[in-house]
Amino acid sequence: MNNFILGSEDGVVYSGQRHGNKKAGISEVYERHFGPVTGLDCHRAQSKMDFSHLFLTSSFDWTVKLWSSKKLTPLYSFENAGDYIMDVGWSPIHPALFASADLTGKLSFWNLNTDTEVPISSIQVGTGMDSALNRLSWHQSGQMIATASQNGKVTIFELGETISQPSVDESSRLNQTLNDMYQSLEDNQPAKAQKRYDL
Repeated sequence: MNNFILGSEDGVVYSGQRHGNKKAGISEVYERHFGPVTGLDCHRAQSKMDFSHLFLTSSFDWTVKLWSSKKLTPLYSFENAGDYIMDVGWSPIHPALFASADLTGKLSFWNLNTDTEVPISSIQVGTGMDSALNRLSWHQSGQMIATASQNGKVTIFELGETISQPSVDESSRLNQTLNDMYQSLEDNQPAKAQKRYDL
């Protein structure tokens, strides 16, 4: 892969190219988090539509942000957490589903087509600082997810089909959700022409 996206300790998100016709190095600097970026994941679920421009970041600022490589500002900021969010990851099979892990030991699942204010499900993996979650990793089947805690404990969860399996219209619904997010961004920026984005 030639293109890359990375997050920094000062909260800035960058994208660039390793080599090619364009100048190698950093090409875009995105709006920053208000704390170090702790996790980053690019959309990879296969679907009827191309969502490869989407990526997620998590941060010490207690937020997960949804980005498109087409815009320098986030499409949405998920602010339901009660502590540092240490990692975030897209489902490998469900285009609208992602998970986040935080320092309180909570693993949360978000479906962009269901609700963007609160997760559709959360699991308290443990209590106290010893159970603080550092990382998460999806199994390629999309039906299992592993978490790693600060005390070195790895826990594997099997997800029910109601959460893990996408419905037939999930991609078109996500496309509409993204268009609504773009429209909301445009509405908050007066003096710019309104337009519908082709995702």
